[in-house]
Amino acid sequence: MKGAKNFNLNCDVCDARRITEESYKEYERLTINADILLTDKRSKPVLDSLPIKLNVDAVLDVEGETRLITQNGYYEITPGEVSDMQLILVVNGRLHIAPKTEEVLKSYAAIVVNGCLEYPQGASPYLSRITVNGQSECYPEDCTVLKRTALVDKYFAVRAKENARYYAAKMVVLSEEADLQKLKEKKVHFVTKEFAVTESRIEEAAALFDETAELLVLPDGCRYVPEGVVLGESLLERYGTKLYVNGDFTCNEESTPFLERLEYLKVKGCVKLLKAQEESFQKLNAEYEDIRVIKGLLLENKLSVTVDAALLQSVPDGIGLENCVNVSVEPDVTSEQILELLQIKNCVNVTCEKKQKSALEAVGNIVCLKARGEEGQGNGCSDKDGERQEESRQSFVNADTYIL
Repeated sequence: MKGAKNFNLNCDVCDARRITEESYKEYERLTINADILLTDKRSKPVLDSLPIKLNVDAVLDVEGETRLITQNGYYEITPGEVSDMQLILVVNGRLHIAPKTEEVLKSYAAIVVNGCLEYPQGASPYLSRITVNGQSECYPEDCTVLKRTALVDKYFAVRAKENARYYAAKMVVLSEEADLQKLKEKKVHFVTKEFAVTESRIEEAAALFDETAELLVLPDGCRYVPEGVVLGESLLERYGTKLYVNGDFTCNEESTPFLERLEYLKVKGCVKLLKAQEESFQKLNAEYEDIRVIKGLLLENKLSVTVDAALLQSVPDGIGLENCVNVSVEPDVTSEQILELLQIKNCVNVTCEKKQKSALEAVGNIVCLKARGEEGQGNGCSDKDGERQEESRQSFVNADTYIL
């Protein structure tokens, strides 16, 4: 059919229970990408009669009324009143299921978690209703759940309950200000895979954990940094010169003089260095999960960046582009300059000349690489089947939920 269009749907939940053949018979092909497809007895034959390609995680047969709940970020299912309507929950983030919610979970026809699911052991029989694109963690019923990596600071002991048990999925970090004696008096216990404590307080801290928890010993005076940071004067003023960083540790051009002041460094993430800083950093004998030596100038988290020959020539050690959205490589940049002076990581849209594409592919981690004048080509720019079709014959819909 020469004038027929293709219908493309991307959504979390596609409700096909009201679909009719007459509404979609004009389309040559229908492509549905969804986490959940809802059907019933009436809609199944209609779906079978249409030229539909389904890319879905779960197909649910649901008769009757439903209520859709979508949440970006954190969502918690707690004990309470049971809904008289079937519920469908989509969480883009973290879903925490509290203990004693078995009756509430019966109200959910389906749950989709794009992120992290935390559930008590008693909820295990209901996991068949839950689709998780990410991590799943089961915690003991009698525990209060903390962050995955939990910091016990000087205020924790004041707020802790008598005989309480606390769960952290990854580890517990005991700060030097934490009142371990008070925690011991309150008979507080931590359930976790690993705990970190400074050397002089190991014996006092050990009583708060099972013997199966791994021990990470930090030097006295070491401070915990809860997220990725850039080395600078403000960082050292706040945390000191002995650091345990839970995230990436970045050194930019202004960081160089502060490297010599560091006494201890452990990084639960990636260390990002400029080439000129590599020798000074190695003297630290730091511990880390990964290291990246970046060319002379680092440009990161930029909405738009233009790379031309003049910019590259002004930075003899080269340029690193990271987490940038739109990057334009100008025609005066040679392939040799790209290979020698440019690094690209996690950039979304990169536009270039056709003759520059092979060099950029060699140096970059790029979502969509497109040469000027070549519509729809490149890594991630074409549709799933690799077909090039006229835009006028395509119909695209993006939504959280969509009723066919």
